[in-house]
Amino acid sequence: MRSRLALSGSVLALLMLAGCAASIAPTHWLPSALEVPQDGYGSWASVTLSIGPDEFSEGELIASTPDTLYILGYERLEAYGHNEVAKVHLQSYDANYTGLAFWTGIGSLSTISHGFILAISAPVWIITGTIATSSQSKAPHKTMMGGSWKQLQGYCRFPGGMPPSIDRTEIKPKPLKIPELKSPAQVDASGNGT
Repeated sequence: MRSRLALSGSVLALLMLAGCAASIAPTHWLPSALEVPQDGYGSWASVTLSIGPDEFSEGELIASTPDTLYILGYERLEAYGHNEVAKVHLQSYDANYTGLAFWTGIGSLSTISHGFILAISAPVWIITGTIATSSQSKAPHKTMMGGSWKQLQGYCRFPGGMPPSIDRTEIKPKPLKIPELKSPAQVDASGNGT
């Protein structure tokens, strides 16, 4: 029974992970869904260039005009013409779907106490939890292949296009939001920070 339960748990974990979209942005770069309206930066973009599928660029989406896409890469601002870009994949916020995956696992395991109704309740937990987790992980992703770049403007740091008066060498990257570590002296007996 235990080996069967362990196998079921392993299969559940693999199913949930297989349906999830991976983050394309660096760790701690993306805002949460609640922070997006106040963030002021563009979405993270991964651009596949038309010269080949292994040729790509990634960085913050700075601006989009009908003929040019501006990406602030790791080292500099890059501009790509419409004919140079095969595909643009955006991620606008951190989906933070681990909580859903956790509760799906816990809910599925809790069906052990359901007796013979487990045959119904376990699949319901697994199916609905996997669908919810997968949907949440894919929500901040958008992919465009060809067509107008007008749809990208809302995801740019400068949605109205590149400001003519801006010095492009002065555009700075978004600082990473690295979580603060608390020292043992800052944590009370309950484990909360003071």
